[in-house]
Amino acid sequence: VEFSNEEPMDDYEDDFGLEDNALFMDPMPLKSSISSVERHQKRRYSELVISVPKLILFIILLTVGFVLYQKYYVAVNETIVLNAPVYLNSTLGYKLLSNSFSDGMSSANDFFLLENGLDTQINQAYCGVASVAALINSLRGIKTVVMEENKDYAYAPYDYMTQDDIFNECTENTVIYRDEDFDGVFAVPFGLSLEQGKAMLECHLPKKAWDVQGRHVDPDKISVDLMRHEIVKALNTKDSRVIVNFRRNLLGQEGDGHFSPIGAYSAQADAFLVMDVAKYAYPSFWIPAKLLHKAMASKDSCGIWNYPSGPSRR
Repeated sequence: VEFSNEEPMDDYEDDFGLEDNALFMDPMPLKSSISSVERHQKRRYSELVISVPKLILFIILLTVGFVLYQKYYVAVNETIVLNAPVYLNSTLGYKLLSNSFSDGMSSANDFFLLENGLDTQINQAYCGVASVAALINSLRGIKTVVMEENKDYAYAPYDYMTQDDIFNECTENTVIYRDEDFDGVFAVPFGLSLEQGKAMLECHLPKKAWDVQGRHVDPDKISVDLMRHEIVKALNTKDSRVIVNFRRNLLGQEGDGHFSPIGAYSAQADAFLVMDVAKYAYPSFWIPAKLLHKAMASKDSCGIWNYPSGPSRR
């Protein structure tokens, strides 16, 4: 294509629909235009070559994202049916705890607070005492928790209560008698009742600041749904804790009446994590809500301790 300098540009302006000098800048535009087209084509080929690795990378990232979604999101929302205790030192037990932190709820926050002050009961009758001590220790740092007078000075300057520290003048007057020669926990009917556990907590948690409630699980009045609702509500409430009293043999374990705190709830399995204070016998374990309700809705045949107006202190 050739253009003569003598011919007016306006004739070609109409044909090409171009403005003045939009395509040609001087009497030698053709060579420059061809070079420009070549560079443009090379750039397009370069962009095409570069875009292929980007597409592959995008596909890889999309695949990895889908796999992670299936592994974590679907796994967390997958329903797991339990018919017996699942111990925390098992793969499934750990998975349930991990998923409990991933479901967006705070139903597992008490686990770490309790674990930090959970000691093995010092004898086979102190499950209630050990549970109370673990609960008090989990509330350390709260101003209304009275620990100064009763904390164990073996751990000074840190606030920490042992099971021996739980016994004081208040517990002697309102809960159970204990001295160097006699321990009422080992007297008939042995151990502590639910009311005694409540009274023992009240000896260390001022009534003006704390509301300690003892709930008997009467199956005619408290359903599984109500029990689940109340425990989960407490787990989701800051500075609230739960201790349960249940019969081990109804869970398929050896033993009978037992106290331990609740550390978490798994909506995935509809199960509670019992943080067992009898660590020498069983690790902490998950138990389905229906089975826990059955074990709590039972009666202790050992007797009733109506202290101090009931059986003799000695």
